[in-house]
Amino acid sequence: MAVNRRKLGALLCALLATAAVAGTAAASHTGTPGVTKKQIVIGGTFPLTGPAALYATIPAAEAAYYAYVNAHGGVFHRKIVDKVLDDQYDPSQTVPQTTKLVEQNHVFAVVGSLGTAPILATWNYLNTRKIPQVLVATGDAYWGNCVHHKCQGSTKPWTLGWQPDYPGEAKLYSHYILAHKAGAKIGVIYQNDAYGKNYLAGLKTGLGSHANEIVDAESYNLGDSAQVIAAHIVALRAHGADTFVIFATPTASIQSLVAKTLIGWNPLTFLNNVSANRIFELKAAQSGANLDGVISTGYVASQTLQPNLPGMKLAKNIIHTYAPSLDQDFAAGDLNLVYGLGSAWTFVYALKHAGKNPTRASLMKALRHMNTTKNPFLYPGITLQTSAKRTFPMEQLTTSTTRRRLFRRPRSSSSRTTFSPSSAVSARRRSSPRGTTSTRGRSRRCSSPPATRTGATASTTSARARRSRGRSAGSRTIRGRRSSTPITSSRTRRARRSASSTRTTPTARTTSPA
Repeated sequence: MAVNRRKLGALLCALLATAAVAGTAAASHTGTPGVTKKQIVIGGTFPLTGPAALYATIPAAEAAYYAYVNAHGGVFHRKIVDKVLDDQYDPSQTVPQTTKLVEQNHVFAVVGSLGTAPILATWNYLNTRKIPQVLVATGDAYWGNCVHHKCQGSTKPWTLGWQPDYPGEAKLYSHYILAHKAGAKIGVIYQNDAYGKNYLAGLKTGLGSHANEIVDAESYNLGDSAQVIAAHIVALRAHGADTFVIFATPTASIQSLVAKTLIGWNPLTFLNNVSANRIFELKAAQSGANLDGVISTGYVASQTLQPNLPGMKLAKNIIHTYAPSLDQDFAAGDLNLVYGLGSAWTFVYALKHAGKNPTRASLMKALRHMNTTKNPFLYPGITLQTSAKRTFPMEQLTTSTTRRRLFRRPRSSSSRTTFSPSSAVSARRRSSPRGTTSTRGRSRRCSSPPATRTGATASTTSARARRSRGRSAGSRTIRGRRSSTPITSSRTRRARRSASSTRTTPTARTTSPA
């Protein structure tokens, strides 16, 4: 059951009460905006209301984690003050809200802001001023590719993502389709903005010469009614599609799944991990949607499937102690809460490595040189790793393979293009999600997604099919072993640690913000 939005707003106000005490007192005694002897002021924009308000539990969880850190002494004895402003997922509101964070609240960094279009609307402003715009809650490949290559006229070294990128996820779905449904007739519904178009571009790139198997791609606008979404679904079926791919935000995804069920359409269905959250699926099921066999991916741990993990026990304790009004959401499996905790953990981790007197530059240096598997809120085996060449912090996803494996994307010598999808990932069927994979990508110039092919595995309905694994250029799948050696290139093969082989049960879901 989702928490009441008024209560959520009140919770955020309570968690951020220290900011009210401090006012806008980020007047620096250290020479760095937002950093004083007693506190570090950060901020972000989120859709607390509006069409993407289902993501509002993310900043609530982040605030809870910062409250937990503050209660345990802060970071080098400084408390973290987090200013959260509502932009309703509307770039025209993100711009003035971000300006307010910088020019009135004098934040040290803009952390975790959500949405592709909102980030694109503000990254020039922040990068020009050398203000960190980090751990953005969106999986577009811009945040990794534009570190070294010009996008919108300049490089963007002060912007950093967190989660695996969307084009890579889409390429995974295309590889699954090519391997398991020859001659598919693919119908796509996608959001009509950079977010949705990134996903669609990744799918087409992954399909390669089979891109003509997309018989129809229907775009919707954010805020479209259920009737409008349903009309798009009817159109996809009318075009003869037998494979359905959803690249949407949660509300539209729920409406799509419900419409598909109501018209009696039963295609092979893929749901992007932005909407693959148990609490969203419960809403869809309550509205009459049939979710059997839907395939998706994920990367945070699950409080419902892995409650005995130390990280899930910690998560439960933090939410119960610092955000008790979200207890029901946590118990229901809202992975936005786990996402928020994991993102906040990453910021604190980097802040600790930025030095006792952090600067904006030292924070970016710490974030650009991460290498840890200790984030307790991520799926076991997933690594946060960055370097001068590795600009995507997270390049792994959970899968439904019969044994957990870690696969690394090969470093291709193909021509440089806009996106560098970390796409050697494997799908997870809703009916039997079981394992993990990992991906790796290289930064590309800005134009269009690369055509690099990578291996993908996924569960099938038969044991024989599960034992069989496809092979694609530059990567390989090893059969019949409890662990595997990740492949980094066709010439250089580096052994990396495989994840454990424990199994999960059929209801794991992981969500990514849009």
